[in-house]
Amino acid sequence: MCSNMDYRWVEAALLKKLDNMFSEENILHCCFEARDFLPGEDHLSNIRDAIWGSKKTVCVVSKEFLKDGWCLEAFTLAQGRMLNELKNVLIMLVVGKVAHYQLMKYNAVRAFVQRREYLIWPEDPQDLEWFYERLVSQILKDTEVKKLDEDAPKPDIPPENDIQLEDMQAQ
Repeated sequence: MCSNMDYRWVEAALLKKLDNMFSEENILHCCFEARDFLPGEDHLSNIRDAIWGSKKTVCVVSKEFLKDGWCLEAFTLAQGRMLNELKNVLIMLVVGKVAHYQLMKYNAVRAFVQRREYLIWPEDPQDLEWFYERLVSQILKDTEVKKLDEDAPKPDIPPENDIQLEDMQAQ
């Protein structure tokens, strides 16, 4: 999943490479919204069918992705599937200059970042082969996800806009 604004970059940098790698050996088919979603079908149904019908979902998280409500909905659905099946079916790839605090603004993305490993697109072209190897490894690897323990201590992250009045003293 990616933002429509990132379509050309994703097609050139990822889709052609992955399609060539996987289709030659007939291992996997890459589902891509622009070419594989059914026209006239409800957009949310297309997203849900693609996520639940795929071995893995790769979310290409950029600044544009974080601004797009459909992208965030797709991320939430993919994460929901991951937690439902307890299998690592969601791969998050951060591209562009996205600061950590920007990822932390969105609940689903924040929950993923706090507990899971994610990939970052390399700035140095010399690192591309290593990156593609890591991505392909993540796509092909089947790993289980631990169920979140409800009683486990949560990371110490203050809620947004939460002011504790009892901590303030009158001067």
